[in-house]
Amino acid sequence: MIISDSWLGTQYGVNFVKYLADKFKIVAIIDLAERVFEVPLIGACIILLEKTSNKNERDSNNIVFVYLKKQYDVDTILRTVEDARKGKVESREGMIISVIIQGELYRHLEKGDVKPITLLFNVKNIINAIASTRNVVNLGDLFQPSEGNTGWSVYASMRGRGAGVGGEEFYYLDEDKVRQFNLDEYVGIYLRPLISSPERLNFFTFTDKDWEKKKEYIFMVNAPFTLLPSEIQSYIRLGETTIQITKGPNRGRPVSESTVAKEREELGTVDVLGRSVTFYDWYDLGGVIEAPIYVARGVQYWVRFAFAGFQCALDDRILALIPRQGVQFNEVELKALLTYLNSSFTQLQAEVMGRSTGGGMIELDVRPLSTFLILNVKALPREDVEILAQLFDRLEFEARRLGSANEAENVFGSELAKELTGRVDVKVGIQGLFNTVIKEIDYEIARILGLEHLVETVRAMVLELVRRRLSRAREPRREAIKGSEEDRELQRPRRRRGPEGGGGFTRRLDEFF
Repeated sequence: MIISDSWLGTQYGVNFVKYLADKFKIVAIIDLAERVFEVPLIGACIILLEKTSNKNERDSNNIVFVYLKKQYDVDTILRTVEDARKGKVESREGMIISVIIQGELYRHLEKGDVKPITLLFNVKNIINAIASTRNVVNLGDLFQPSEGNTGWSVYASMRGRGAGVGGEEFYYLDEDKVRQFNLDEYVGIYLRPLISSPERLNFFTFTDKDWEKKKEYIFMVNAPFTLLPSEIQSYIRLGETTIQITKGPNRGRPVSESTVAKEREELGTVDVLGRSVTFYDWYDLGGVIEAPIYVARGVQYWVRFAFAGFQCALDDRILALIPRQGVQFNEVELKALLTYLNSSFTQLQAEVMGRSTGGGMIELDVRPLSTFLILNVKALPREDVEILAQLFDRLEFEARRLGSANEAENVFGSELAKELTGRVDVKVGIQGLFNTVIKEIDYEIARILGLEHLVETVRAMVLELVRRRLSRAREPRREAIKGSEEDRELQRPRRRRGPEGGGGFTRRLDEFF
């Protein structure tokens, strides 16, 4: 069958593969780098299956994974699959091939800690190597990731529910709206600085000057209505009458009638990360919980973990890393950790544990982010911590010099950006962070972890996965797989009978392409 390849990098893909493994021998999974269909904006893959009720046959079956980076004819692909099933795996230009025993794949997926793409691209072996070192821990051991950092968003994130405010039209104010509603004197009291979009995290730090380029506020009132100034009371009443929700199922209703507003109205006092947070009414977001690290949740090129040099409330599309109780970092330790978080070692984990969305974007969610392996800076010699902190300063300096860290050329350099994106209008003459500071960071981290032999493998795999993801944003190429010109009659439906009525895996792909 020919389907979207999105399941390779998703949690639902785990159950999909387990279902297939319970019913079929999974002969091959052929993933196409090129997008071959006009819509949707996703990649496609071909799955070859043989039906059998014999569990031993299924468990001992060799699954061949083929990732095609260039055009190949059908016969070559099928020969590659047949050879690999017999143990003859030959590397080919523009093709990645791996073989995994079906029962072994099933057992890994049963544990629930990996997605199919992690195993099929052999990333699991790299992650195991990182985990075997003494200087890494799970991110969730040190931090609670959250979608935003208001009391409400942290509470909702920890319960796996939507962490949005329930009416940005009411809660988010720019300077014009502040003046319009006569709220100027309450800036800093009931109006707190806000970062409303991950697009504002263009660098590896966020400073007061970055915020001042576009001053935004969030309406943050953590008090009973009767104790509030008249101007604040009047604004709250607007949220109950005039200011309406503009999207979602409650569109057109007052903000006070959003689902989350009604829940906050009844919530009362709850525990949030070991502290009591009281929600006084529907309008109350529970205050701002400070976080030292902001994460752009959805990015195109490189996931940025930013040093919070200026404390703001965060939109739920920005992840906050909030230290757990008893965990503290000084600035040098924090910068050392951020150096690792912005390295290829972390980007590799993001590529296989994040969600690839339309247009080649990658998004991180709270649960998988908690499982990231990160550097335990508390266990490192002080000299190594200081070296890493200095590298973070250099990374930030170079990103500022380039003008941003969210453009393909600035991240990968002009030549790689052209190759990865397929664009011809890239800015020329740029080396890019990946080829300069990030490369130096990767080698320093590899030295600290004792993984010098893996550093180029990690960097190459990151590029491959980025290339695969970005290909979804390109124009489709239907000729990604070529059939034989002389076999046009094979386009007519036919079936080769296999065990129990299933089609044999040698059925020609020309029938579809």
